Amino acid sequence: MCGPYETLRKKTPLGTQVETIVNQIASLVNLTNPTEEVIRAVLVLHHAQVFTAPSVITTDLDLTFLISKYDVAVTRSVNTYTIL
Repeated sequence: MCGPYETLRKKTPLGTQVETIVNQIASLVNLTNPTEEVIRAVLVLHHAQVFTAPSVITTDLDLTFLISKYDVAVTRSVNTYTIL
């Protein structure tokens, strides 16, 4: 069932939970040599704050120019980029 809380509460037998249980799912991304399209998608999702946990991308590509197009914080260690 879905609908306004008051309506659900009135139609639901006593003792049945109507309140939502809040679960948070953190998307953890750990990619090795992904395509540029996948890297772009991860950057866009971080930029839009859909991904809130750090993502790690290991690639031989130089992502400096690509990363500069998005408002994201990135650390780099050799060929591993961590998007914060």
